[in-house]
Amino acid sequence: MSGNDGGNGKRSSGTATTRRAAWAALRSGVLVSMAAFSACQGVPPPPPPVMTDRASVEATVAEAITQRRFRAALALVDEQLASAPGDAGWLDQKTALLRHLGREREALALVTRRREQAPSDAALAYESGELQTHLGERGKARADFAAAAALAPDESRPALALAALDLSQDPPDLAAAAARVAPWLDGATPSAEAWFQQGFIDECNGTAASARLRYARAVDLDPAHVGALVNAARLDAANGDRLSARRLLVRARVAAGDDAARRARIEAAARRIESLE
Repeated sequence: MSGNDGGNGKRSSGTATTRRAAWAALRSGVLVSMAAFSACQGVPPPPPPVMTDRASVEATVAEAITQRRFRAALALVDEQLASAPGDAGWLDQKTALLRHLGREREALALVTRRREQAPSDAALAYESGELQTHLGERGKARADFAAAAALAPDESRPALALAALDLSQDPPDLAAAAARVAPWLDGATPSAEAWFQQGFIDECNGTAASARLRYARAVDLDPAHVGALVNAARLDAANGDRLSARRLLVRARVAAGDDAARRARIEAAARRIESLE
């Protein structure tokens, strides 16, 4: 290792100080950065290592999502797809990230291409239905959910998604929705969403007391079911039980987390409840 600086035979005091500090750190067993170590050697620091281990990349992506750095996570996923364009796991992750970023049409285009290659994949048909619903394409959503229900008849989500579309009509098709919901109320794996929808059907039929019991059952099955918590709070407030209503709304806020749409619905319900006082 040459001690000359600029060929004048003298050490640069700054360079010498940096080298002495780095070597002292090494002698004392302190871990120094690669940049500091390279200063001792007179060479530039090496580039950061490229992550090739899938588990490491997945952990980095998960951390970025937790920190809501969705664009950074998407860039990492795209890097992986560049070398493995057909990887189902990374494609699922990309679809989810596009949805987080509000890029539903891009997500739908991706799902549509995948469905062309895997037409018997019920999960892709269901996801396409969800995206079509968010984009306001209810007819296309209904067709996708029906396809998913036919491909996976033992799965509740497609049937309940169709029931939700029935209930969102003006006027709602209560009979069709009830028929879709009924198989999922009991059995080995009862569905909280089915009980929630049955509660809504009961309300539309004018039986609020029955609806309140349905919402309670939904919350028993899924304590974080925001819709059931909010509707139960609304019914309790209408019956004069403001304390129960406020407690249910607190639980709903916790369950909603950072979901802006759900939180907006909760606050709207809270304002309606306060107006009853």
